[in-house]
Amino acid sequence: VHDGKAADNASFKAQVSAAPATSGGVTGVVFEDKNGDGKFDAGEGIAGASVSLAAVSAAGFVNPALTGADGAYTFSDVPAGAYNLTVTAAGYIGAPPVALTVSPGQTVAVPSIALAKKVGPVDVDESLYLPMIVR
Repeated sequence: VHDGKAADNASFKAQVSAAPATSGGVTGVVFEDKNGDGKFDAGEGIAGASVSLAAVSAAGFVNPALTGADGAYTFSDVPAGAYNLTVTAAGYIGAPPVALTVSPGQTVAVPSIALAKKVGPVDVDESLYLPMIVR
């Protein structure tokens, strides 16, 4: 800091402290299990799936994102709290909602979510799914 006065050799110290984190993150992958092994493998990611993170409470934070070419998605700066994560993709049957809790300064790694291709004109009633809970 210089105040325009010459020959003053006093030192100046500033202390900066960061505010505690009030938000966290959520990350995961959406895929089509092409080989039926029940786990995500390279080349199985579903690009362009819509992932929505909606608060369970009425004062909800909603932030839809699209998955990348590898099926991955990331939400950052998510306010701490309880959420439901839902996934939809054209040509696929939706997965059950995932209930999760975001803690300040933490990133929740959601287990990979597999979607099944729609077959024919009849869809499964997705409202019959039970939610998966991640803690």
